[in-house]
Amino acid sequence: MQRGNKTQVHEFRKAQQTTKRVIPVINLDEEDDQKPPPLSSKRKSSELSSPISRKVLKSSTSTQYSSGSQFNSSGLSDRTPISKSQASVPTSMDETILKFYHSTRQTPEVYHQKLSLIDQIFKCIQPYFARCGLYLVGSSITGFETGSSDVDLSLMLNNGQVPWRTAIQYLGTIKAFLDSKMRGKVRGVTLIRATVPILHFCDTASDREYDMSLNNDVAVRNSHLLRCYHKYDQRVGPLVVFVKRWAKFHNINSAKDKTISSYVFTLMVIHYLQMGVPGPPVLPALQHTHSHLFKENIQELDMFLEFPTQKNSGCSTLSVGQLFSGFLRYFAHQYNYKRDVASVKHGRIFHINSVKHKRIPFQDYQKSSWDGAQMYIEEPFSLTNAARSVYDENVFSRIHRVFVRSSRALDQSKDINSVLQHPF
Repeated sequence: MQRGNKTQVHEFRKAQQTTKRVIPVINLDEEDDQKPPPLSSKRKSSELSSPISRKVLKSSTSTQYSSGSQFNSSGLSDRTPISKSQASVPTSMDETILKFYHSTRQTPEVYHQKLSLIDQIFKCIQPYFARCGLYLVGSSITGFETGSSDVDLSLMLNNGQVPWRTAIQYLGTIKAFLDSKMRGKVRGVTLIRATVPILHFCDTASDREYDMSLNNDVAVRNSHLLRCYHKYDQRVGPLVVFVKRWAKFHNINSAKDKTISSYVFTLMVIHYLQMGVPGPPVLPALQHTHSHLFKENIQELDMFLEFPTQKNSGCSTLSVGQLFSGFLRYFAHQYNYKRDVASVKHGRIFHINSVKHKRIPFQDYQKSSWDGAQMYIEEPFSLTNAARSVYDENVFSRIHRVFVRSSRALDQSKDINSVLQHPF
């Protein structure tokens, strides 16, 4: 870790002691709205080294994977006081969620393999792209991964957008490099000429699939943000991973099928933990309470930032089982899909009229991603609707039916298996 990161961690810990965890909540009846670090661009290209150094490989592997012993049998971290109300939720519900979470996570060995291959790829292409940075993005870095998760990469060449034809040209060049210099280590290198061009390939040793894009700064920023939320409270990871399992079982977890992507489900969980939990919230809006962590210059983001999990003083003490039940109930009965815009960035709900009339903070919103959508989840950095894939009314009705029936089944049976027996 660079020297600057030590100062950053110190500032973060200091902020933890002074920041009040108060989340602003808007009156929903009102219509008016109430918003491995890559290489430094300052270094000469001859001084550049891999963004995933051996030091980072060693430190990140030892710190990112925590043992199950940090949780007690009720599904809380050992630092979290247990409230009397937790007696109403069977311990087996918490144990089922935690067991699934720990049994499906990528192992330190898999994580190390990913970083090692990325390190080799970077060394292969770096001499031809001065001041570039190769970022590991998506679930592999956020902490919401499973052992079978694919690997997403973003090669940052500069701070601007790369025209489509230029992106095709650059990715074609990288394809040639991988075919010639990484032969035997990667295979099936394919250039996908989609709206957002992608270079797809597989790790020969593990058959693990990789997708590389160019200058996807939003993916880098989102990965950094979600990693911070994952690290903030130890209940976040198990809850997100189990929600995705439940959603996949009911076939509502695929953007290409007009349902909800894994990324949007993660934002929905964070939103619920910010303002849908009864009583004190579990999570703050980190982009407000710890704004110093989210640098404007993407090269200053510490993608491997570690900070102590919160002691949960003054926040909700609900177990992961209670939170899962509450998540289903919230999006089945409380969230108004026609009116509400969930904002993780601001830790609150906005009225959709705020978007339609371009009121602050939506004055620069992208209209195409909001119009015609059946639900609204604000993308924390790009001001787009992250849930824009859900535009078919019939598909949305099925999604909402799954929430309603799952919530009812769990409330009646108190058995988490009741929502995983057959698709609703």
